[in-house]
Amino acid sequence: MNKIKQLTTILLALILTISISGCNNQNSGDADKMQTEFDQFIEQEFIDTMESDYTSLHSFIENPENFGIDLNNVEIGFGSGYSEEELEEAKKTTEETAERFAEFDRDLLTAKQQETYDIYQNTLELALESNDDKYDYIAPAFETATGAYCQIPTMLTDWTVRNEQDVKDLITLVDDTDRYIQSLLDYLKVQEEKDTLSINVNDVVEYCQGIIDAKDNSPILQALNEKIDALNLDENQKNTYKQQLSTTFNDSFITAYQNIIDTVNGLDKNKINDGGLANIENGKEYYQLLLQNATASSKTVTEIQSEFEDAMDDCLKEMQSLIISNPSISSVVQNNFGSIKTNYNSYEEMMQDLATEIQEDFPDIGTIDYQIAQIDPSLANNSVAAYYNLPALDSKAANQIRVNSDNNEIDISAVDTFQTIAHEGLPGHMYQVNYSYLNLDNNYRKVLASNPSYQEGWAVYVQYYCNKYLSQQVNSDILELMKYNNIYSYYAMILCDIGIHYEGWDLDEFKDNLADLGFVINDDDSLELQYNQLKDNPTIFVPYYYGYLQFSNLETTAKEELGNKFNDIEFHEALLTSGCAPFTIVEKNVENYIETNK
Repeated sequence: MNKIKQLTTILLALILTISISGCNNQNSGDADKMQTEFDQFIEQEFIDTMESDYTSLHSFIENPENFGIDLNNVEIGFGSGYSEEELEEAKKTTEETAERFAEFDRDLLTAKQQETYDIYQNTLELALESNDDKYDYIAPAFETATGAYCQIPTMLTDWTVRNEQDVKDLITLVDDTDRYIQSLLDYLKVQEEKDTLSINVNDVVEYCQGIIDAKDNSPILQALNEKIDALNLDENQKNTYKQQLSTTFNDSFITAYQNIIDTVNGLDKNKINDGGLANIENGKEYYQLLLQNATASSKTVTEIQSEFEDAMDDCLKEMQSLIISNPSISSVVQNNFGSIKTNYNSYEEMMQDLATEIQEDFPDIGTIDYQIAQIDPSLANNSVAAYYNLPALDSKAANQIRVNSDNNEIDISAVDTFQTIAHEGLPGHMYQVNYSYLNLDNNYRKVLASNPSYQEGWAVYVQYYCNKYLSQQVNSDILELMKYNNIYSYYAMILCDIGIHYEGWDLDEFKDNLADLGFVINDDDSLELQYNQLKDNPTIFVPYYYGYLQFSNLETTAKEELGNKFNDIEFHEALLTSGCAPFTIVEKNVENYIETNK
């Protein structure tokens, strides 16, 4: 399996709650009044979230005063911890917010507001269902791909330092690491007591030990010092701040990572669940919620499972058809596509070509400034191929893409490297985010509306769509065969994810079911590595390939309905126009596109 990344949106923000917003009683039924108050409610949601989460505020806004944000209400740090009191307060807040939201009459809102209403309601309903006490302390806190302990280092390395005040705030933020991590470790100890503990001790310890071993030459500290040096400050000021940062880094950050190692190594190994969520009381029901969050849908596990089974059958038919029509390409399958290369020598070449090619197929959003840099090997997560950092709403700075150097073993000329750049850059995440910033009219929709399967599904859809731009470098049939082979593999992993977390597969059952799906892994270490990746990170691949499946189905439907009237730019605009929305909304947009152009 190729590595795949998880888009970091609001790093470390514990968004278990939607903040209370002041809105007046809307019993008058007056449409204009309700529409005004609904806009105020949604905008206040954005403001309250920014004021309650410093990392999101700093990432998404350069000039808070222009957004109505009161910095006196902002506490610098990594946000709420994981204590029982804080979790209960989050539940209470969500319930009170739901009562306020229920006062709005959807029928009195404008069409655009109804979209926002539906997006917000989808998130709120899932939050309310997750509030059930039976789900307390089930959620893993140290996922090996997306856990806070492995996101904090890359977040700090990429941290934007714009001015002297940012330096002061950065030192305060780094100083908060020990407090925040300790809250996670306290949560871990409660999980141990309640028999809900799931953690890969070896992987967590290995990652944290790497952070500690590099402390004297930490790439995190080095990156932050370079940002301080870039400011217009005198040398004495710079040196003073760098010394303060170094002291805080060692006293709080390094201490926190040593505490992780000590606490995790001290856990009772007999208390650690070595299987999926199905082994934990109420774990199956919780996994259903995770699936619904990953898909932004109300579908059951069985319904989603059935969708992927049918999609796998379709993939097999496509591969069989390709090989029958062009038997010579079957040899590349036996070689695992290893000989298939592009002509590219750098990421920049790929992005430059993509910027030109997509003009014929995607709506124009102008030129985007960007930087592509490698993740330091000591910070890299093997589950992460690359990631894109969302820019601030009011920033003119270059967009940032980070690629996993994997100790410089990446093959620049590989087809999947090209697809990774398309996924993260143009026309993937970077394009989609900039389209939303340019075209959506409220800040909540731009950065807080969340549908993981839309975000990741779009990026996967376009990474394969962009195969057409390689047709002068690689045989088109081979590219199609590679695509369906990859998709089939990921669909299989999602069925295994369901098997592990919903049906309770152990390692032997995982191996047997993989064989039934056509995968034979004779290397026990590789088998266990793949099992652990799924076990430690429930639904890790679901947003990518559930989302891809929805986009692909919509494309098929539109092409069948419109024939030669199908237009790529107009179709993609229909997919993009509502931003990060549930697929029920995206489907309506595509239906409107089809009806308008028949």
